[in-house]
Order: sequence, then C-alpha cells, then structure tokens
Amino acid sequence: MKRLMLATPVAALALLLVSTPDASAFGRRKSHYADDCAPPPTCVTWVEQTVVVYRTEWKSRQVAVEVSTPVERVEVKKEKRTVIVPTWVTEKSTVTEVVPTWVTEKSTVTEVVPTWVTEKKTERVVVPTWVKEKQTITELVPTWVKEKQTIREVVPTWVKEKVQRTVWKPEYVKEKHYRTVCRPVTQVVNRPVVCCRLVSVVCVDPCTGCAYTTCRPETYVEHVPCTLVHYVTEQQPYEVTVCRPRAEQVQVEVNVCKYVTQERPVEVMVCKHVTQQRPVEVMVCKPVTQERPVEYRVCKYVTQQRPVEYKVCKPVTQQRPVEYKVCKPISKTEEVDVRYVHVDWKKEKVMKTEYYCERVPHKMTVKVPVCVPAPPCY
Repeated sequence: MKRLMLATPVAALALLLVSTPDASAFGRRKSHYADDCAPPPTCVTWVEQTVVVYRTEWKSRQVAVEVSTPVERVEVKKEKRTVIVPTWVTEKSTVTEVVPTWVTEKSTVTEVVPTWVTEKKTERVVVPTWVKEKQTITELVPTWVKEKQTIREVVPTWVKEKVQRTVWKPEYVKEKHYRTVCRPVTQVVNRPVVCCRLVSVVCVDPCTGCAYTTCRPETYVEHVPCTLVHYVTEQQPYEVTVCRPRAEQVQVEVNVCKYVTQERPVEVMVCKHVTQQRPVEVMVCKPVTQERPVEYRVCKYVTQQRPVEYKVCKPVTQQRPVEYKVCKPISKTEEVDVRYVHVDWKKEKVMKTEYYCERVPHKMTVKVPVCVPAPPCY
C-alpha cells in the first residue's frame, strides 16, 4: 500500500511534465537546446490534485459449507436373559430368650427414727444495765490570740539589662545562574528534484513525407543543495542579583523582670488550743450476771425394726417359636426388550460467515509539481 501511494504522485508528475512541451526546471536554460527552437523560461509550482488509491478492507459473506451430522437410529430386539430375582421366604425357628420377672419378697429392716424430747436446764446470762456515773473530762478549747510574725515575700522588680541578640540583615549578592537555550544549527543537504528539458528530435510528416526537427520534453532527476536548520540545546550563563540574609550579633538593652525576696512584720490572729477540765455525768453500761431456768426440745434418734415387702426383678429363661422372612436369590429366565443404538452420518449444507480481504478505491488529495511559464525579465 505504501509503495502504491508513493508511485501515484510520481506517475502524475511525469504525465504533467510530458504534457507540457515548454517546461523547464526552475527556469534555467540548458546548453543542449536546438538552435531552431528556443523554449521560453519556465518555473515549477505545486498544485493540489485528487488521485485514486487502493486500501484493504475486511468484509464478510455467507458461504455454503458441507458438514456431516450424526443421526441416531434405535433398534429394539427381543432376547432371552437369565436374571436373579430376590424372593422373600417365610421360615420357622425356636428362640431362647431371657424374660425379666418381678417377684415379691419379705424382709426386716432396722431404721433410726428421730424423736423430740422436752428437757429442763438452768443457764447463766449476762444482762447489760445502764448506770449513771460522774466523771471529769479534759478537753481542748480553741482560743484566737494576736501574734506578730515576720513574713518573706517575693516582689517583682523591673531591671534594665543588656543582652546579645541575632539580627538578620539583607545583603544583595550577584550570582551566576545557567539557563537552557536552543541554538539553531544549519546543514546543507542534497535533495533529488525532478526537472524537465527539451531534446531535439527529427520527425517525418506523414502527409508530405518531409523531415523536420522538433523539441520533445524529457524529465530527469537533479540533486539540488538545500539548507536544513535543527536546534541544539545548551547551557547559557547569566548574572542574577540574589538577596542573601546575613546574621549579626547586636547588643540590645531590655527590661527584665526579676523577683526580689523581702521581709516585713505583720500581725496575725493565731488559733491556739487551751486544755480545760470539767465534771460531767454520763451513762455507763455495765454487764450483770443472772441465772434463769430454760425448757427446750431436743431431737434424739431411736432404733426400730419393722417388716417390709418389696419386689425384685429376676431373669427367667423361656423358649418360643418365631417366624421370620428371609430374602433368597432365585434364578429366572425371561424374555426382555434390548435397545441397540446405531449412528448414521448425514451430509448437509449450512451457511457460515467467511471473512475476506478486498482492495477498495479511495480518493485522496496530494501536491504535485507543475511547470508553468516564468514571468518575463525586464
């Protein structure tokens, strides 16, 4: 596809140059022109022209395809087969089993019976008794007394002091910075250019049979030097004024608050405790021992014997006839239906989608060189 697109403008250019008899590349005259036909000067200009190119497109279509489809055919045949049929048969047997039986038995048991009995007893008890007594108590009585005391207090005082402080002063300095600059670089390159020239050709007139000389256009390729410009990045220095702060030590006089300890006399009220004695009458609890008769009930355990009847479970062996069913396999010949499946392959045609590649014409606009007469020089 790329070769076709490149070949189309070249073919159109060759056709235009052949159809223009008086064209010359870039208006320059050649020394091989015939003396009898001096062509006028010409120049080349680029003209937009619509050309037809081909591009590849994918398309789909429905195609009939022959496929084989399996078809099942069922055949039923009757055959004799021997099968085992489970059959339940009743059988008789005698089993021996142990049967639990409840039997009544008599026995004498000895038991302890609780009995409540009344008893009398004399007990001593301590009875608390409240009695009045006179006592002398000593107590502390708070008394407020004036006293002189000297107290120490801290008084804030402002004092002037000189301190060292760091001050930042601005200082402008010239520095050298670098920036990225694009520098143009020129380069001379030879490019192929299609030119047209006139060549003298001897022709014969078919009507008169006379020979005459005429000029026929001929294209050729000439290498023309062209100047190309490309840019190269490089670092370019330049000066910039930058502010750099500089630290300096400066002595400054400031007011500093200092705390000074001072003493001064004050008169305060002080609470003092004074010891005093005074008689009081109080109630005193004293324990008094007393005796009193007490009657209470006491639980005593008495041993007694009594006859009891109870039932005891004893195992008794017995035999009894039983009937039970047993499953036994019995062979049996019977006629059954057997299915045989046969598979036949059937050919049929189905439609399937097929993708194919097709070249489709496409119009595009290209620029082609055209030889036109050059303006006259005065």
